[in-house]
Amino acid sequence: MYTLALLSLILVSTLFADPLASLSKDDRAAIAMLGNGVILDTVKTDPVVQATDWLPLRPSSLTFVRTTGTKAGQTETISIISTTRAPGSPVGSKKGGWSEKDPELWTRYLDVSNGNIRVPSSLNVPEAVVSKFEPADPLILAGVKPGQAVTQRVSVKVYDVGDPTTVAHSGTLDSVYRDLGGFKLAVPAGTFNTRLIKTTYNGKIGPANVAYAAWVFYAKDVGPVAFIGHRDVTAFLIYNDAQRFGAVLRSNGAGKTKTDSAGN
Repeated sequence: MYTLALLSLILVSTLFADPLASLSKDDRAAIAMLGNGVILDTVKTDPVVQATDWLPLRPSSLTFVRTTGTKAGQTETISIISTTRAPGSPVGSKKGGWSEKDPELWTRYLDVSNGNIRVPSSLNVPEAVVSKFEPADPLILAGVKPGQAVTQRVSVKVYDVGDPTTVAHSGTLDSVYRDLGGFKLAVPAGTFNTRLIKTTYNGKIGPANVAYAAWVFYAKDVGPVAFIGHRDVTAFLIYNDAQRFGAVLRSNGAGKTKTDSAGN
């Protein structure tokens, strides 16, 4: 009887184990914005070898549905688009590159080197400004172990697209990049084994002094499948727009996309 009771207790404990138990209160509160039944379990993950395994650089579009916020239930699309010039290469160069784009909100120009993907510059569409980051903002980093943090102080300069030679705002931010480990997710597009990347920002750029964080679940060979706060840095650091919302992947697929010019 004792053995049977013990086995039953172990089984019940396993069934009702919280896959987010190892995360902080703030992390769990943010992830709850994705809705019930999204986080199924933990999964083992090794350090990233090539960031492009987790954000494939090929023409593609990912459609998400927002789970919370003022636009809950609405969809938005994030596309990977090739550029005729890679960020940092000479103007007129035909060394191709890549960008990540939400057509209505932002475009991130991607620097792909040493197994990493970083963002040296981004365009904020509603505010019509270009931001440049030195060193480049980390998107996915190679070699970072689950639980490990990478910190850096970033110089930020913001330019009006109508006057790209004049700095409209400038300042610094402290960013902390963390790999929070692996999780199995169920979203409308399917079930995925993912790794959770959290990036926090603290800084003063222009008139705003804001603390902000973003959480992104990446699936190998797919890209982001769920996120909270995956936005353009400029929106919250300069314009004090620090609202959080969750979104989950509804559909994904490769497709033909228009080629852009690089933004740096």
